[in-house]
Amino acid sequence: MPTTKPRYMITDTEAIAHALDLAAQAWPEVPRGGAAITRLVRLAADVLESDHQVRVRAVESLTEFGGVYPPGYLDEVREGWPQ
Repeated sequence: MPTTKPRYMITDTEAIAHALDLAAQAWPEVPRGGAAITRLVRLAADVLESDHQVRVRAVESLTEFGGVYPPGYLDEVREGWPQ
C-alpha cells in the first residue's frame, strides 16, 4: 500500500516471537503479524502514557506538603547533626 509515512522492519527474534505468542493468546481474533504488532505497540504506548500520568500525579500530590515546615526548618534540624 503506497504511503508517505516511514515504514519499520522488525526481525522475528525470540523476544518478538514471545510477544506475538502472548498476543495470540490474549487476542485470538487478531491475525499474527502486522496487526498484532500494531496492537502491541498501541498497548505499550497506553501503558507508558498511563505510567507517566501516575508519576505526574504523584509529584503533584507532594506539593500539598509545601508550607508545612517553616523557612529555615532544615537548617535548624541540621545544627544538631554531627558533621
